Amino acid sequence: MKYQNSFKDPIRVPWVGIGILALFLAMTPIWPITGNWFGVPAWAVFALLVSILTSLFVAVVILRVWQDPDDQGDHND
Repeated sequence: MKYQNSFKDPIRVPWVGIGILALFLAMTPIWPITGNWFGVPAWAVFALLVSILTSLFVAVVILRVWQDPDDQGDHND
């Protein structure tokens, strides 16, 4: 297989690991966020926003960083 060494594991890219760790820590409900935002507890809104950011971050990593060797080369459709 000629693309065997071209596989790029996203966890080997430093900013991916840092981003996942930061988003994971932000998602845990340990932050002292009080009050209500739009009638909903602030911690719940914050957790929802961080969950959306995590989904977007993972999508960007998959689309931009992940390089699967099976996706390269000739496609005989």
